[in-house]
Amino acid sequence: MAYRAQQILIVDDDAEFCETLQIVLSVEGFTVRVADTRESVQRIMRKFNPDIILLDQGLPGVDAEMLIAANPQSSVILMSDPTNGR
Repeated sequence: MAYRAQQILIVDDDAEFCETLQIVLSVEGFTVRVADTRESVQRIMRKFNPDIILLDQGLPGVDAEMLIAANPQSSVILMSDPTNGR
């Protein structure tokens, strides 16, 4: 059986954070995609079936229920920036 790298979708609108996280996860052997809007999530998920979705829970228009309904086999992990708005 061929090995398939775990696939991760990062859903966040902080470009610098996403780039850093994508680099770190890629170095660790994960296949990573990044989405920053509802539209980009929908476009990416047509071709990419993530095992794990890292979701910025404050991102407008995207919520965990939508992601779970679209990809029930994925684990969704909610992320939050405790300094947001400071």
